Order: sequence, then C-alpha cells, then structure tokens
Amino acid sequence: MGEPAHSAQKMTATRYQDVAAESIPKVSDNGTTVRVVADEVWGNEGLFTEIIAQPLYLDGSLAPGTAFSQRIRPGHTAIAYVFEGGGSFGESDEAVESVHLVMFGDGERLEAHSPTGIRFLLIAGAPFGEPIAPYGPFVMNTLEEIKEALNDLRNGTFVQPAQAQERNQCAGMAAGHTHKRKGATAWS
Repeated sequence: MGEPAHSAQKMTATRYQDVAAESIPKVSDNGTTVRVVADEVWGNEGLFTEIIAQPLYLDGSLAPGTAFSQRIRPGHTAIAYVFEGGGSFGESDEAVESVHLVMFGDGERLEAHSPTGIRFLLIAGAPFGEPIAPYGPFVMNTLEEIKEALNDLRNGTFVQPAQAQERNQCAGMAAGHTHKRKGATAWS
C-alpha cells in the first residue's frame, strides 16, 4: 500500500483566496436559502474548487416548515453545525438546537427539516485516513513532523516559494479521524 494522496500534498504552498461575503453564490428555492462556499447546490457551484479533500461547505437557512436535501459524496465525513434555531437531520426526528454539532455516518444524501426555522453550516470532505497531530497552526501526522516544521520555520526553510512552485499547487484541507456511525450523533 502506497502513501495516501493527501500526504503528498502536505508540504505544498497554501492557496489562500480572499473572498468577500457578497461574492459567495446564494441560491434560494421554496423557503430554503443556501450560500454555496464549496461544492454545488442545484447546479450552482461554490467559489472554492480544486481542493484535494473535495469539500462541501454550505451555509443553509430553512424557513419554518421547510426541508433541504443535499448530495454527500460516499465515504466523506459530514457534519452540521446549527447556530440558529433548530431542526432535525437525516431520518431522525430528534431535534438539534443551536449551538450544537451533529456528525453523520456514511451516506449519499443528507436531509434537513425544521418546523421552526434553522440556520446551519453543512461541511463534508474526504477523510485523509492518516494519523493527525495538530499543534497551533500546524497539522501533521506525527509529533516529530510538528517539531521538524517548527524547526524549519525558525530556520527560514519552511516551504520556500521556489519549492512551492515546483510542487503541486493544490492545497489540502485538514480533516480529523472519524468513526463510521449510522444515523447522527449530536454534541454540544
């Protein structure tokens, strides 16, 4: 088994995009409004593309009594963070109120319902399938790699622009380890 594709992208230059909130595509239909940051909704593509983890990042608002359905790539880790109102996700009738996070099991479609209105972030991406070692702004696979990155930063050798141009310019998104679950689990 070779090295996962994400590992090859770990030390490439970051690719920041300065985006004004008003430039994020906003689509509405039947009481549902979605700001599409990454991936697509109803044929409308978000601003952020060509990211190795193939993220879905949506800011959704449902009016009272409405529902929303979104495709989730099989195998991707998906979460919803409810920050206004409340509703339910998937086949569960269990209400998730603000401010709570819900983590979903593997599936191809996610349904959101709200009798009272809800606003939430729906985020999904490909799990990297690697150990994660976070430290400040760094996310590596091991503590030793963190120490090496800090040493490179102190020495001025941390991902130099010339090196970054020679490497693949596609920046990955950090993703944590997940456990496969059926249904949804909520945390506060």
